[in-house]
Amino acid sequence: MHSRLFLLFLTLSPLSFLITPFLYAATITITDIDGVSAADLTASTPLVYGGEQTGGGCSDSPSTTCNSCTGSGLTLCNPANIASTTTISISFSTDGNAGPAYVVRDNDGTKVNVAENTSSAKTATLTFTWGELCNVINSDSSCQTAFAATAISVGIDSDGDGELESDESKTINFHLIIPTSSDTIDDCTTDSSTSGICEFTAFPGDEKVFIKDATPSGSFPTNDNANFEKVRLYCSENGFDEITNSDDFLCAETTITSSDDGETIELDNRIVSDLENGQKYYFRIAHVDAANNVMRWTSDTNIQNVCNCTSVSGDCNALDQTTCAYIAQPDKVLGILEEDLNCFIATAAFGSSMAPAVKTFRAFRSHILKTTTWGRPFTRLYYKYGPYGARFISKHDNWAKPLARTLLWPAWGLASLWLQYGAFAFYLAIGTALVSFA
Repeated sequence: MHSRLFLLFLTLSPLSFLITPFLYAATITITDIDGVSAADLTASTPLVYGGEQTGGGCSDSPSTTCNSCTGSGLTLCNPANIASTTTISISFSTDGNAGPAYVVRDNDGTKVNVAENTSSAKTATLTFTWGELCNVINSDSSCQTAFAATAISVGIDSDGDGELESDESKTINFHLIIPTSSDTIDDCTTDSSTSGICEFTAFPGDEKVFIKDATPSGSFPTNDNANFEKVRLYCSENGFDEITNSDDFLCAETTITSSDDGETIELDNRIVSDLENGQKYYFRIAHVDAANNVMRWTSDTNIQNVCNCTSVSGDCNALDQTTCAYIAQPDKVLGILEEDLNCFIATAAFGSSMAPAVKTFRAFRSHILKTTTWGRPFTRLYYKYGPYGARFISKHDNWAKPLARTLLWPAWGLASLWLQYGAFAFYLAIGTALVSFA
């Protein structure tokens, strides 16, 4: 009784305009969001993404998200594509007083059309279409104009004044991403300004394939008004030309973890598993942005340039892993050195993938061998036969390891010369050595 009288006194007092907000302060909890391409509700300010192909991607007017990755070539798609007619549903609750629920744009308090529930409750589910949201944000109800993160608030009007104050609402950042760039990426030279992985190597293991040496171009992983966050690995047993954007060819999806040196990309999981030993596999890569838009495929031109062939439906498919970096054939013997996929023999000889000599050989491979016409075939042959040599060294390490280390010392010195002083110093050292032994 006394507490009620005290509250009544405070409410009727001249200081009520200062005290009342604290009486109604509440916490809004978002419990579910549907009808979006991607969402992160764990962030302090939840992030919600809509991903859309220009002109649609599924039916003419879907009310739910749809999968547009259905095999229409190597074209932009989204497994949760939105349209202007797609309905967004937001469920939330308050630990404060019951009241009507609203959705408003933060910068001016504009209510999203029909997105309100005038009945008084402590929980609410509000629905509105992407078209209604786009109209409030950029006056484009067709949702054909992308917009960066825009603050939208949902909440329950606990004090009943017809407005949502900050202590009655929860802000959500909505982001509409409509990619405008090409569907494919050609190579690291001609597509130097296009963000994406322009080259990689598929390396065989035991019933698996490792994706390594992923080389970025452009401002990767930045793309348009969002970053690439994941990479999709597509593969086929029958040839490059069979691969489409259908999930039937999706072999793995992995998160991009870093690009520290700006030269190669680290993937959180670079393994394609559950493959058959002795079976040849053909690979393409696609990139996935924050809204789950799938794009920037390894193009036919890219395959022809990297693998030195003329047709992805002809001679490119006749190649093998020694002549094409995008082909791999799993084999049990290649699984013995899965902890280090860069310098097999050097790692076996020096005992660690972090040994200075191994780091030098790895840099020589990335900067010299992989960038020259004579170096690429050598690299592929080494990937094919190197594990066998490393296995031999590991089995006879009491004498083979010291011998291999001795034989690798000159190569280490020559590789260091080229990396530090260029090709001229490299060839000068070789010439001098040949003259001295003549």
